[in-house]
Amino acid sequence: MVFDYPAHQFTLAKPGSIEPKGVKVASPISKESGFPRIELQVAGAKYGFLLDTGASFTMISRVVLESWAKTNPAWPTSTGAVGFGNMFGGDMENGALMLRVPQLSIGPIIVTNVGAVSREEGTFEKWMSGMMTAPIAGSLAGNVLRDFRVEIDYQNGLTYFERTGTSSDAELTSVGLVLAARPDGALIVTGISSKAASDVRGGVRPGDKLVAIDGVPLSGKPLAVAAAALMGRPGDHKQLSIERAGGSMIVTATIAQLL
Repeated sequence: MVFDYPAHQFTLAKPGSIEPKGVKVASPISKESGFPRIELQVAGAKYGFLLDTGASFTMISRVVLESWAKTNPAWPTSTGAVGFGNMFGGDMENGALMLRVPQLSIGPIIVTNVGAVSREEGTFEKWMSGMMTAPIAGSLAGNVLRDFRVEIDYQNGLTYFERTGTSSDAELTSVGLVLAARPDGALIVTGISSKAASDVRGGVRPGDKLVAIDGVPLSGKPLAVAAAALMGRPGDHKQLSIERAGGSMIVTATIAQLL
C-alpha cells in the first residue's frame, strides 16, 4: 500500500508489482490487527509507535509527553488540542497537552519541529499495545507523514519513506479553539488553547456555537475545515460569528502562535 501524501494519491498493489522507493524501515505487522509498528528515536531513547495512516495528528501517551516536557523545559507546550490535533473535542481534548519535539528520527530520517498531542495514560500502553507486535507509546500520523510517500510492504513487514514534500504545521498558528461536531453538523466550542490571545479567551466561551469564520458558513463542515479557516499569521484577526444563549454576535479574534 502506498500513501503518497504530497501527491494526494493512494495505491494498492500486488506484492512485487512496484519498485520500492525511499528509506527502508522495519515495521512488523500484527497478524491480528494489521497495524504496522515502527521505532522512533527522541532525545536519545527509542520508542515504539503505531504507523497511523488514519489520523491527522501525532498522538503520544500523556505520561511520555509530560516526562519529555519536564526533562526539556525549553520545548514549547500548550493546553488544549487545536489545529489538526483537534479530532474530537470534549473534555479529553480540552485538557490535552500539546508539545513540540525539536527533532525525532525514523531510522536514518530526521524530522524536526514535530507537534504532538497527548492521549490519556493507558491508551497506548495498555489498549493499543495489545494490538501491536510489541508495546508502543504513541502513533505517528498525518502532520508528519504529509511530507512523505509512505509505502507499506505488509508481506515483509517493511515501510519505505520517501520525503517528497515540505510543509509546516501552520494550523498551530491560529485563533486556538477546541471544537466538537454535533450530530446536526454544528460546531461547538468546547475549550480554548492556553496560548490563545487574550481577546479570544475573553470573547469566546465553551458552549458557543461557531457559525462562520470571516463570513464563511461552517455548518456541516468537518473539524479540519474549521482548523484551516482559523489559521493565519500571528497578529492578524479573524471575525468569528458566534451563537450564544439564543443570541448572535461577532467576535474579533487575534491569531497567535499556539505551539
